Parts: sequence; C-alpha cells; structure tokens
Amino acid sequence: MTNRWLLLNFDTLGGLAVLVTTIFSIPTLANGAGLAGVCITSAMAFTMSGELEVRLLVMLFLLIGSVYWACRFWTGKVSLGYIIMFL
Repeated sequence: MTNRWLLLNFDTLGGLAVLVTTIFSIPTLANGAGLAGVCITSAMAFTMSGELEVRLLVMLFLLIGSVYWACRFWTGKVSLGYIIMFL
C-alpha cells in the first residue's frame, strides 16, 4: 500500500515538474522547438531517475534488514519465532 502511495506522489511531482518546464519553455518556441523538446525530455528523465533511485534504495534497505535478521538468527541469540514476529 505504501508503494502505491509513494508512486502516486512521484507521478504527481513529476507531472508538475514537466508542466512547469513546459510553461517556461513556451517562449523559446519562437526560436525553434528543439530546445523546448530537450528541456521537457530532460525533466521527464529526471523524474524517472528519481523514482528509480528511491526504489533501489528501498530494495537495499530491505536487503540489509533481512541480512541483519538472518545473522542474528544463525548466531543463536534470537529464536525463529521472534524473527517471524518482527518480520
């Protein structure tokens, strides 16, 4: 559920960034549409890379957490039921 909420926020912020970039690139259309297209495409790429970065960081934190719990289990300090309770 959190993933969907976060994805909705990223899509909203990305759409807003592209809208603002589009509004500011409208005056450059008189000189040629190439610069406006590059600006809009860069804003879209920045939004997608930010979303990908957050997904990769979340996967890394989950992996670190699972390794931590696995290490605590195999050292014998914590029972399996205790680990399942916190996962």
